[in-house]
Amino acid sequence: MTNKVYLRCCGLDWDVDHRGKKGVSLTTRRDGVGFVRVMGVFCCVGLLMPGCKTASSGPLSQVASAEDAAQIARGYDTLVNANYVGCGVPLDVMKRAVQATTIIPPAIAGTFFPLAAEKVFKPSIIPGRNQDNAGIVPSFNVFVTSRGVKAVNFSCLSCHGEAIDGRYIIGLGNRSRDFTQDVRAFTNLLPAMVQTDKERQELAVFQKSMNAIAPYMQTKTVGVNPAINLTYALFAFRSPDDLKWQDSQIMDPPNREFPPVRVPAWWLLRDKKVMFYSAEFSKHHNRIMTLAAGLCMDDGESIKALDAPFRDVEAYIRALPSPKFPFPTNPDLVHAGQAVYGRACAGCHGAAKPDGTIDYVKTIIPISDIGTDRWLMLQQTGAVHQRFRAWGEKAFLKMYHEGMSVDLHQGYIAPPLAGVWATAPYFHNGSVPSLEAVLNSKIRPKYWRKLGVVEGTDYDTQHAAVKFSEESHGQAQTLPLLKRYVYDTTLDGYGNQGHTYGDQLSDQDRQAVMEFVKTL
Repeated sequence: MTNKVYLRCCGLDWDVDHRGKKGVSLTTRRDGVGFVRVMGVFCCVGLLMPGCKTASSGPLSQVASAEDAAQIARGYDTLVNANYVGCGVPLDVMKRAVQATTIIPPAIAGTFFPLAAEKVFKPSIIPGRNQDNAGIVPSFNVFVTSRGVKAVNFSCLSCHGEAIDGRYIIGLGNRSRDFTQDVRAFTNLLPAMVQTDKERQELAVFQKSMNAIAPYMQTKTVGVNPAINLTYALFAFRSPDDLKWQDSQIMDPPNREFPPVRVPAWWLLRDKKVMFYSAEFSKHHNRIMTLAAGLCMDDGESIKALDAPFRDVEAYIRALPSPKFPFPTNPDLVHAGQAVYGRACAGCHGAAKPDGTIDYVKTIIPISDIGTDRWLMLQQTGAVHQRFRAWGEKAFLKMYHEGMSVDLHQGYIAPPLAGVWATAPYFHNGSVPSLEAVLNSKIRPKYWRKLGVVEGTDYDTQHAAVKFSEESHGQAQTLPLLKRYVYDTTLDGYGNQGHTYGDQLSDQDRQAVMEFVKTL
């Protein structure tokens, strides 16, 4: 016996089918946004956008049980409201700083103070945020620290959320975050905004951590991410015995030059079941997340306390469906493309099933075969990773009484292609601006400049690409104000070589398979 409940949220019509012990099925008649309603809490499970605009229809998510739904709701609440970094800029200090920087021309602010250039305070475009977070963008959370100060700091969605055509997609790797500048240029201005002793004390905790790791998190171009190097830098300042912050480094820090990473989509974790492009972690995903999240937690016990909340976060991530392509596709091309996909792509990315889903099996492609930029793989299997892995093993044994279970591979994982249309630029380092260029190495630009980043109009959805212009020269010959928007594939770690499997396809077959993968 089933009990169907109708509800309306954000202009969407929902059927909630409670099946007793069999669980809860949620279906929206206008696909695009997914919510789980548990005890009055709406939990985003899919594509979120201003005004809840939608593009297609169909089932959105299956939740195994009411208990699972409650866990997913808790995970979402943690993501968008909680304190999982330990410190932040006192909220009133941040408000004063943002106000003060409005007098700086946007081009200058964006170059020297990327954090200040972002519009931090405006109505939230995602549901389920508490009163403190209702007036701030998803990239930030407002919370009360252990010192009793209301503070603001980056949330997970600063790297794991992005908009396309006005639609905000939770779980889509951010392609426009600017890590090219030294964050100390902004954080060192903040003491001038302090008005109370409590603000000064809280800000000192934030500055201590940020100033320590700032030299190890600068990238060469906008849109690539330093998260791995940033995490290693945090390790260098924490004792593996109790994870307490040390005033000086306890081991050699990571290199200041490091391979860039294009943040992978969260919804892929559901099928590939391993973290990172080099497929290092097959379990303890919630604990790996907390090691990166605990920017300035007081000690190991504070980080360990995140274990249960981040199990909920992991459950939420695994429930995320891939976003549906928002435009009509050509049925004939899709049909032809499915056959091409079966011949040319399925061996690595999973076989297409009759219902349009993919039967994905984890496949590690040796670097000698895939041929893409190898610096990330070399870092993760070399001496740099080895010393931090040893730190992690010791810390995990102390906190959780079991090791990290790291798997080392001389290559990269071939990801499932669900929602691939939304994930440009492509490859693990974001070096290829369009899906067409993924399938045709001959048209990949050596130098290309991102367009529309500041205006938020940088995505070409119809062609599954970022908007770009091909440039005649690299960063060394580019004006300082513009160079961070130039992707220079001659820089170490930024190469666009490899994955030449599509080169042998005809133009017709290439267009067909591109149309097919938009439907995944």
